[in-house]
Amino acid sequence: MDVIDLETPSSQVAKQPFPAAENSDSVSRPPAHENASQSFLNLRYRLDLAASLTDCCQLYAEYLQKTFSLEQVLVGYRSHGQKTIISAADPKDHCRRHSNETIRLALLELEDVHLPEHSPTANNAHESTACGWPASDRWNPSLLHQRDLSPTHDPQADALLRQGTRQTGSSSAAVSFPIIDADHEVQGLVLLCGELDQCERLTTRVVRQNAWISPYLTLRNSAEKPLWRRLGTAGTAFTGKKKIWIWSMVMFLALAMLPLPYQIGCDVEVRPVVRRYVSAPFDGILKNSFVKTGDLVTRGQILAVMDEDDIRLQAAAILAQQQRVLKEKGSALAQGDTLATQKARLEHQRLGYKRDLLTNRLNHLEVVSPLEGVVLHNDLQDAENASLSRGQMLLEIAPLNRMKFDIFLRQDDMQQVSIGMPVTINIEASSADFRGTIAKIKPQAILHENESVFIAEIEFDNLEGTLKPGMRGYAYVQGQSQPLGWIIFHKPIRYLKRLTGL
Repeated sequence: MDVIDLETPSSQVAKQPFPAAENSDSVSRPPAHENASQSFLNLRYRLDLAASLTDCCQLYAEYLQKTFSLEQVLVGYRSHGQKTIISAADPKDHCRRHSNETIRLALLELEDVHLPEHSPTANNAHESTACGWPASDRWNPSLLHQRDLSPTHDPQADALLRQGTRQTGSSSAAVSFPIIDADHEVQGLVLLCGELDQCERLTTRVVRQNAWISPYLTLRNSAEKPLWRRLGTAGTAFTGKKKIWIWSMVMFLALAMLPLPYQIGCDVEVRPVVRRYVSAPFDGILKNSFVKTGDLVTRGQILAVMDEDDIRLQAAAILAQQQRVLKEKGSALAQGDTLATQKARLEHQRLGYKRDLLTNRLNHLEVVSPLEGVVLHNDLQDAENASLSRGQMLLEIAPLNRMKFDIFLRQDDMQQVSIGMPVTINIEASSADFRGTIAKIKPQAILHENESVFIAEIEFDNLEGTLKPGMRGYAYVQGQSQPLGWIIFHKPIRYLKRLTGL
C-alpha cells in the first residue's frame, strides 16, 4: 500500500479559515449556532471548488480540527483502491513524521472490520466500526495488536499508534472513524487525536460528519479514476442479463475499433506481356493449318501452307502473254514502227515483274512462326481452301518468358488501391503463391463478367514456364489498416445507400 503525504491543499480552493466552534458538545445535526453553521456551509462551498481528492481531504481535516478544537486530525482515503491519500490538520505539527505510519496502521485495522449487511442506519454502521485507543464503550478496541504486519508478528504495532498520539503532548486518545461509500464499503477514515473525554463526546458528531462528507469524496475519487477503471466500476452496477448485454456491447465496440490490414480480394488472369500476330502474306487460298489454339510452337515452325495451284495458273497465263508480246514487238520492229516497238517492250517488262512476284509467292507458300511461344488464337483452325486476303490475321502467338497478372479491381475498391501496394496472388493451377507490387493501373474501366472493373498489372519472369496465358486465380491486395467494423460493414452500408438513394 503506497502512502502519499500531502501537506497543503490546492491553490484553487478558497483559503478562508474555518471559524472555531464555541461548544463541542453539540448533538446529532450540523452545528445549530451561527459560527458552526457558517463553518459547515463554508466547507461545502470549498469542497465544490476543490481541484482534487487530496484537496477535499485536506479541507475536511482542517474543518474538523478547527470546528472541534482538536489537537490533530488525519483524513485518509483510498484513491483508486491502490494508494492512500493523507491529509493532516495539526497546528503544532508535532506528529507529522508519524502520521503516515499511524494512518497506515489504522487503515490496516479497518480491513479486518466487516460491516453488517442490514444496518439500521448509516450512522449506526459508522459508529459500530469506530476503533480507538485506549478502550472505551464508545468505540471498538484497536485490533492492531491482533494483526501480523509482517511475516513475523510485530509486537510494536500498537505501540506505534500510542507513540503517534503522545507526540502532541496533551493528547491521550486516538480514535479512527470509517468513511463508508454508497456501496457500504470502507474507503477511508478520520483519525482524531485529543483528550479522551473530548473524543468520546465527539463520536456521534464525527460519525454524522463522515456520512455527509462521504458522497463528496466518492464523487471526486470516481472523477479522478482512469477511464478503464470507471468503466469497470460502472459495470458492477448491472447484474444478470443486463450486465452481459452491456459488456457484450463494450466488447463489440472495442473489436469494431481494432485496426487491421484491409485485404482487397480480386480476380486475376495471367496474360503475356508481348503478343505477335501472324497474317496472310498475299491474297490466296489456305491449303492447310497445322496448329491449334494453345499449341506450343518454336521459331521457324510451319504453321500453315498456302495453295499453289492458283498461283501456277496465274504464272502460266503471264508466260503466254509474254510470248505474245514478244511476237508483237518483232513485227513492229520489222515494220519500223518505233512507237509500237517501245510499247511492246514495256508490256513485256511489266509481265516479267508480275511473273517474278508469282514466283516469289511460290517460294513462300509456307507460313512460319516468327518466335517461340504459345498460340493464343487461330481464326482458321482446321480450315481448308479458305480464301484469304493480304494482311488478314491468321494466328496470335505470345512468348512465355515473361508474363503479367491482370488484376480486376472493382470500382468500390479503387479508392483503397494505389501503385506500389503489395499483392499476393494464388493461381488455381499452381500451388505456389506469387508476390509482387502493383506497377500500373489502367485509367479506363472495362467490362468483366458483367461488371465494370479497372485493371492493375504486375509483371513476372516466367523462366521455368509454370505460368500459361489464360490461367486464373485470386489476388489479395494489402491495403492500409482500417477499423474492423469498417472492413465488415462498409460494403453492406454502401449497398443499402444505393437501394435507399441516400
